[in-house]
Amino acid sequence: MTDLTKQIRAWTDKGWEVVLMVNANENLGDQEGALRKLVEDTGLLDAHKLIHDSTEEPNSHICGKKKIDYVLVTPGAADCITACGTKSFGTSVDSDHRGMFVDFDSIALFGDMTQEGKGGVNWDSNVLFESLEFRCV
Repeated sequence: MTDLTKQIRAWTDKGWEVVLMVNANENLGDQEGALRKLVEDTGLLDAHKLIHDSTEEPNSHICGKKKIDYVLVTPGAADCITACGTKSFGTSVDSDHRGMFVDFDSIALFGDMTQEGKGGVNWDSNVLFESLEFRCV
């Protein structure tokens, strides 16, 4: 997790927002967990917890009792969330994990790339490609 922590810090130092989907195989509530340390060291937030604020999270693995899969976001990305949730086992993906989703307001997150000069972001296509490539790692 050390390399991932460094990379997330490098991205956020550039002013980028980060969305990290992870099968952590541990719960954020675990006191000694590597995931907890990553969240503490990077300031990432659990997208589902932010929106649903439930103390009773559904298990995310069919054989487990706790949530071990997460969508973690930077605060700026969190401000752009419009909806999120989890699916019942076997309803959206062929997996022993629940399907999860987070919807974002894309204009709020990326700017209006089609409205150059009208309040939108003037994107250099090379910068946009680099940004999206790193965001999807």
